[in-house]
Amino acid sequence: MRRIGQGVGGGVLAAVACGALSSPLLMWTAGVAAAPDRRWMPPPPSLGLVLAVAAGCAAGCLGTGVALLARGPRALGAGVVGGWLVAGLATQGWAVGLAPDLYAPERRYAPFTDRLTPLPREEAERRARSELHEAARLAGGGPGEVRRVPRPGGCWVYAGRGTGLAEPAGTGRVEFTTTIGTGRGQALVDRVADRLSRGRHAVGRRHEAAFENGDGVRTELLPGENDRDLTIRARTPCLRLGG
Repeated sequence: MRRIGQGVGGGVLAAVACGALSSPLLMWTAGVAAAPDRRWMPPPPSLGLVLAVAAGCAAGCLGTGVALLARGPRALGAGVVGGWLVAGLATQGWAVGLAPDLYAPERRYAPFTDRLTPLPREEAERRARSELHEAARLAGGGPGEVRRVPRPGGCWVYAGRGTGLAEPAGTGRVEFTTTIGTGRGQALVDRVADRLSRGRHAVGRRHEAAFENGDGVRTELLPGENDRDLTIRARTPCLRLGG
C-alpha cells in the first residue's frame, strides 16, 4: 500500500507541476476558444516560452523520476514519470508543452482566418456579379438595379506569433445586391436555395440561405418585407480593394 500511495502521489505531483508550468499555454488556447470576436483573440505564446515549458516539464518530471528510480524510492519515481506521461496524453500534449498547435499556432487560428483570393479584383467582382445573375435567373427573372458596395475590413489572416490574427490594410470584400419583386419571396428563396445547393456548399447558419462556390463567392437569399420580393446578395471573397 505504501508503494501504491507513493506512485499515486508522484503522479499527482507531476501533473500539478506540469499544469502550473503550462498554464500560460492553456490560457492561450482557452482564450482563442472563448473570444467573442476575432479581434479579441490573444496572440500565441512565444516559441521560447513553449520550449521552456516543455523542457521544464520533461526535466522536472523525467529527470526527477529517473533519479528516484535509480536511487529510490522507486515507486515515487515511477509515479512521477507516469504522471508526466498521463498528463501529456490526457491533454494531447498541452499540459507538457508538446501540443502540435504550440509549434504551428496558425493551425489553431485556421478556422477563424480568411483566405485572400489570388484573383485580380476586377475578375473577382465579375464572378460575384455572375453569381448574382445566376441566382436571379433561377428565380425566374432578371435582376433589377444592381448596387455595388465595397466593404473594407473583416478579412483576418494569421500575422505571426507576436500578433496572432490581424486585418491587413486595404483588404475587404465587394458586395452586389439586387431586389426582384415577386410577391412570393420565401417560396423563391426555398426554390433558388435548392438549386444553388447543387455545386455549392451551404455556409449560412440555420434558417439562412447562403452558399459559397469554388471561387469563394458567397451568395445570400433574403425574402423582403411582407414576403413581397426577393433580395439577392453576392459577395466577393477577401481581396485587396485597392488592387
